[in-house]
Amino acid sequence: MASISSRLSSQFVLLAHRTAPCARTPSQASATRFALVFGSGSGSGFRSAQTARFFASKAKKAAKKSASSSTVITTVTAPPTVIPASYAEQLAKKGRTLLYEAHSHAWFRFASFTTGSFCVTYSLYNYWNIHLNPPADLATWVPYAYGVICAMTIGMGGYFFMGMRRIIRHIEAVPASQIASQITSGGAASASTKKSKGWAELLTIKPKAVPVTTPTPIYIEVAYSRAIPFLPNKKEYYHPSEVEMPFRMQLLCERLNTLSAQKNVGKNLPTTKTGQIIAASKQKAAREKERKERMQHLLTLPFRDAAKVFRGAYEGLRRSFYREGFAKVYLRGVEYKLDMTSGWALDDGRAIDRLVHVKPSANINAY
Repeated sequence: MASISSRLSSQFVLLAHRTAPCARTPSQASATRFALVFGSGSGSGFRSAQTARFFASKAKKAAKKSASSSTVITTVTAPPTVIPASYAEQLAKKGRTLLYEAHSHAWFRFASFTTGSFCVTYSLYNYWNIHLNPPADLATWVPYAYGVICAMTIGMGGYFFMGMRRIIRHIEAVPASQIASQITSGGAASASTKKSKGWAELLTIKPKAVPVTTPTPIYIEVAYSRAIPFLPNKKEYYHPSEVEMPFRMQLLCERLNTLSAQKNVGKNLPTTKTGQIIAASKQKAAREKERKERMQHLLTLPFRDAAKVFRGAYEGLRRSFYREGFAKVYLRGVEYKLDMTSGWALDDGRAIDRLVHVKPSANINAY
């Protein structure tokens, strides 16, 4: 019996030794040594092996617990949502931005002024010499007839003079902070501009024409011509919602580019994007060809320039009679004129379209 018990104890000791052969922690190593020392007895061999296995499992659990407690839980937070700035806010950060500029109307204004002056002078002269102080040998009905003629002539003169007023010269986007600083400092604004409704709105006075409730980072500065020549352009400020365009400026710029290309190339081109690219390339080639011809024929250059001057004078005189080439733009309910035959617009008119109000029934073909 003693030999059998000793064999069993030795087998259990070997079994306990194999349970943790790779014990790396001090607790597991001490448990193995305990099993080897106390496993040589005859009666307590089986209990010693169980004790060794128990200590080895406890050591593993303690090691896992210490490893799990040492891990740090990190929470990942989503980045803050950034609201993109609107187009008006982007322009406000840049300062004053030119949106539209018309070409010179010198011949149009000259023709309107001279024709209107002639009509007014003619009517005043005949009214004084024929209607009020008629000659003695005139018939009785002649002064009255001249009175009607003078009234019609002076009305025609007023028509020519009024054709020069409220023509938009340029449109600019001005940050609201600059306008407010001009108000508080009483800066470079004129007295008439300070009394306008745009300035009254900035002074917390509600305009009567169009109620504006939403704040805006920019205001639209519009400079327009006066009826009396040789006077500077008048400037006023408007909320973007107070400016109503009859059509999209982008369509107008595309139309002008197409007409210019057709004039230089000499044939009709499609209005698609491909047609516009072809027209632009042909227009560039035509301008280069014209420049070479001008440099090669310098003797006839003054005559060609004189022909352009007379052509501009004729077009200005015709526009003064018919008032063609102008579109009606409403600023706070008041009608202004926008030149459709020439001019420059930022980003081919897309900048104005993104800021101001476009008429719902916009149709550029009606002009």
